[in-house]
Amino acid sequence: MEITFTLNGKKVTPQIDADTLLIDLVRDLGWGFTDLVAGLKHLSMPPLIFVMVTVAVCAGACGSASGGMGVAFKALKDTYLKLGASLPDIHRISTIAAGTLDTLPHQGAQITLLGICKLTHK
Repeated sequence: MEITFTLNGKKVTPQIDADTLLIDLVRDLGWGFTDLVAGLKHLSMPPLIFVMVTVAVCAGACGSASGGMGVAFKALKDTYLKLGASLPDIHRISTIAAGTLDTLPHQGAQITLLGICKLTHK
């Protein structure tokens, strides 16, 4: 399945690879959540895929599954509903999607565990 969207006036066709999508969005938008969410709102894809991608990207940017869900729900809830996604489906998809990119190296639990074990990412 190919997803195409417009980002800052450019047509973008990423691979269905959440890591690549996150890197592309962060590179093009900067690190601000306001800019990140604004960019996510312009994605054009089926409603539940949109929920999945946006929650995963927010979780990756936060380094936290619950934080990513909080950011995504606060900023995109109305968008999800306008796309026709039902609340139970949004919840199910979000719960799974939030646990994907939250495991990047800056994730809070990982940092804490490394500190307790007196280790680093190296």
